Amino acid sequence: MRHDADLYTRLAHQGLGRSLSADERAFAEKLEKLFASGVHDFQHVAVGLNESGCARPSGNSEPWSADILLAELKTLNQNLDEAYATRGSEPRVYG
Repeated sequence: MRHDADLYTRLAHQGLGRSLSADERAFAEKLEKLFASGVHDFQHVAVGLNESGCARPSGNSEPWSADILLAELKTLNQNLDEAYATRGSEPRVYG
């Protein structure tokens, strides 16, 4: 396994440029639960999101599919990257 020292350096300073919305946080929690249960294939993740009634962070109401999951993740990541580039990292409150 190749270790990219630059990657680890960049990740050490990782943070959010804005707080997650309620739908984004719920989406993240559902993903964590699905991944922890062994579900990793995006088609199966989409089925799990539909079964759980998880709202799409974008606010769109179409059912989850593998393609929609990928699009939502890309959009969310882009939005968080833009917020971080604009504002830097917000202090995090854990608890």
